Amino acid sequence: MLIVIYRLLLWFSFPLLLIYTLTSSLTHRCPSYLLQRLGFALPILDKQPLWIHCASVGELNVALLLISAWHRRYPQDLILITSTTISSKRVFESQQHLNVHHCYLPLDYVSFSKRFLKCIRPRATVIVETEIWLNLFKNCAEHNVPIAIVNARVSQRTSKQKGWLRAYYEQSLAHTRIILAKSERDYAAYLALGALPWKTKTIGNLKYAIKVDNHLPNLINQPYLLAASTHDDEELQIARAWQAVKKNSFVLVIAPRHPQRTKKILRSLKKNKLRACCYLENGYEKDTNIIIFNRIGQLKSLMKHARLVFLGGSLVAKGGHNLLEAAALGTPQATGHYLDNVVEEAQALNNAGALIIIDNAASLIPLFKKVVTEPNSYAQNAKAAQDYLSLHADVAERYVEELERLGFQP
Repeated sequence: MLIVIYRLLLWFSFPLLLIYTLTSSLTHRCPSYLLQRLGFALPILDKQPLWIHCASVGELNVALLLISAWHRRYPQDLILITSTTISSKRVFESQQHLNVHHCYLPLDYVSFSKRFLKCIRPRATVIVETEIWLNLFKNCAEHNVPIAIVNARVSQRTSKQKGWLRAYYEQSLAHTRIILAKSERDYAAYLALGALPWKTKTIGNLKYAIKVDNHLPNLINQPYLLAASTHDDEELQIARAWQAVKKNSFVLVIAPRHPQRTKKILRSLKKNKLRACCYLENGYEKDTNIIIFNRIGQLKSLMKHARLVFLGGSLVAKGGHNLLEAAALGTPQATGHYLDNVVEEAQALNNAGALIIIDNAASLIPLFKKVVTEPNSYAQNAKAAQDYLSLHADVAERYVEELERLGFQP
């Protein structure tokens, strides 16, 4: 009965989903987004791939860590990555990946997902973190495509769902072969949603497998602090704090979570008498001390050379973002207190003396001042973060071993 209701709701929602998909496709000049989300123009592969699905940029970066470990053992294996956002594809295309292809996952309609499975012919499916779609999971089971959820996470709010929503998760998870949770907290949350204990286990956080590239280019040719993955209202709060600082030769670089918001951010800052400029291909204006960086795929370069990184999504109730990239790159970092999405990472790094957690934007002022006057003042925090990550360096290999045990290898 549940699946009938779910499918009816999907079809009633189809006009809105179609309008949204069409609008996104036209806005970003990406016709493949519309076609592939409807199950058309899918790639033709010469052999059965290992299919890895991730929702957006954050999950894509996790998937790439797993793929790197997988290709160390099976360098010729063909892998297909699917995602649901245009930004994730652009991040994928900004890097080079041998034997890895990308397409968009079709919307969760029976005919769309069946067309996808028939065309792609995956030998196994790896779902990254939380992408749980009832029709897709059921169709995979009917096509004998085993499903593993890796780095599995779920919010505490979701794990407490009752009624039809809990039944939705329980029926979907029944089609999985195994659920590999990133923490004991997530393990318990999946059990609360109806996952079976005998096919659920804790492996660890795949994000700890992040690799450091010591050859990342410096895109800003003067000392700077970075506010990364910021959301609406955060940019203004951070810029106001920055205005209270005697900057010397420093600039503040803001890299919003959604770069398409750049014009809106610039208007907001201008309205509040805060002068900023946009980073362009040929650089930025030299007479401003706030730069809005809207280029995709270069956040690691910005983090690597910053004197301090502030992770956004944490001054407003977005739940925070990945704290481990800056940690691996050896850059001191701070975050706000809204950390529902990264509770374990934040607690672990904070306990290791590797993370600064602030209560509000006003707390950024003394933090910024200290970095500007004493650029190496938080170097010990950065070293503590790298030392902590080194304790979990083998986590990707442990995931690979679990997938091998399931027979996912070529």
